[in-house]
Amino acid sequence: MLKHYIYHILILLIFFSLSSVTQANIIETNNTDDLTNEFNQKFKTILKFKYLNLPDQPNRINLSQFKLIKELYTQNNYQLIWSHNNSLNSKNISELSDFISNLDKDGLKASDYHHPILLNLKKMGASKKLDVSTLIKYDILLSEILLDLSLDINVGRISAKKVYKDWFYKKKSFEALSFLVNTLQRGQIKKQLTQLFPNTVAYQKMRETLKYYKELKKQGEWTKLPKEGKKWIKGDTGPHIAALKSRLRRTGELTQKKSTDENLFDEELEIAVKKYQKQHGLNEDGVVGIYTWQGLNLSINDRILQLKTNMERYRWLPQSLGERHIFVNIPDYKIRVVEKGKTKLTLRGVVGNTKWRTPVFQDEMEFLVLNPRWNVPPKITKKETLPKIQKDPSYIEKMNFKVFKKENGKRVVIDPKSVDWSQAQSSDYFFSQKSGSGNALGRIKFMFPNKYSIYIHDTPSKYLFKRDVRAYSHGCIRLENPLELAENLLEKIEKPQWDMSRLKKVIGTNQLKSVKLPKKVPIHLYYLTAWADEFGQMQYRKDIYGYDKKLARALKL
Repeated sequence: MLKHYIYHILILLIFFSLSSVTQANIIETNNTDDLTNEFNQKFKTILKFKYLNLPDQPNRINLSQFKLIKELYTQNNYQLIWSHNNSLNSKNISELSDFISNLDKDGLKASDYHHPILLNLKKMGASKKLDVSTLIKYDILLSEILLDLSLDINVGRISAKKVYKDWFYKKKSFEALSFLVNTLQRGQIKKQLTQLFPNTVAYQKMRETLKYYKELKKQGEWTKLPKEGKKWIKGDTGPHIAALKSRLRRTGELTQKKSTDENLFDEELEIAVKKYQKQHGLNEDGVVGIYTWQGLNLSINDRILQLKTNMERYRWLPQSLGERHIFVNIPDYKIRVVEKGKTKLTLRGVVGNTKWRTPVFQDEMEFLVLNPRWNVPPKITKKETLPKIQKDPSYIEKMNFKVFKKENGKRVVIDPKSVDWSQAQSSDYFFSQKSGSGNALGRIKFMFPNKYSIYIHDTPSKYLFKRDVRAYSHGCIRLENPLELAENLLEKIEKPQWDMSRLKKVIGTNQLKSVKLPKKVPIHLYYLTAWADEFGQMQYRKDIYGYDKKLARALKL
């Protein structure tokens, strides 16, 4: 209640400040009560509707920020904030228009912010006097544009939840009204809006790369590589090799202008292929296999859309992820421990497959469990475990399961041989896999308790980490070298010291052991298929869940 009261006091103070600043900018009414009342009445009438009808505009303009607009002008006693002496403030309009004209560098479209109308107002300047109703409508529209812009730049143009069903990352909060007030008070529209963009080297690099690909597109699309055998390796010859060289020259991996034999897969080409593979998270073997071939055949326009959609996802992220945090980039299949902007540890992972997608969200890692048991989730029990048991009852013994049945609201251990599994219902039974080397969670799991039942864990299936595409789990993240992560997270515990030797010793006992972290660590499960790493190098990954295409459609790119 107190928090709510303080919030409203702050809003009133802000608008009182705006009123004092914009007093000289209201339409001249000779300060008579009759004229003021008439003006206010017109303003109120216009604000009854969630749209504007402007002269020379065939279609009405919907106000997406209607609630904020109404709050803005109501609290400001229906004073105009973009106008003076029956004319619009040409300086502010010009600055706003110029800023919007350059939005393409951030993957945003000027047309989404009524740029043609702004250009017309800019030409009109302060010389043309407008009737009261038109002046009010333009004033409202300019506020709408600035509110829209500030929100789209700081929070994102579109809500992730409207696009993805498995996206639960907390949306940033932003006081758009406060921003509008402060911006107009200072008269620095371009400067204030520019400061809202992600202020990171990574985002700036993406801007530069987007510009690079747009310039590349002007030179024409590259020719797609033909299908020619399963793999292309050093020593191969043919026209397809000449096409590969041409393709890699376009994006700079191959610096050799012309070789003696353009049809020969030579050493220089192998080095160029490895460069490409490194930038795309593929095994750096210098062999053009299916995944390398698919990536090379993405069009320039595909790359531009990929950059634009990921710049939008960057805008969804908070300014700080935490001084020390864990970042799991799902399409990258990597888990990183980051401290003060520097990656301290990078580990390979396996993420959810396309049917069991790893959700996007943030939380805090609290503890880890050595020699964990695996309590099979109800969904997996229904779709996989029970059908396998019904096909082969010995599966219970093979998987080292302990079986429970629900009786009187409680779970009771039962003998699996006493059950007619052919008639069993998954909702009646619960399976727990005992600790051990064959446990699905391996020897260690990392817990950040959440309602999605997602965690990071070891796995006995180590062979999957050698693959380029590693989307095979039921949603949780499997780790290749979990002990390295455990040692890193527990390094600040002095007594008892949790070094690699102690971790292995406890695991050797085969006894379940929980260890609380000395401090909770923020963890972010996120989805980026294009980004700049801490060294300023662009990285690209396969869009395993099809999220880029969905977002591109939603943004109408």
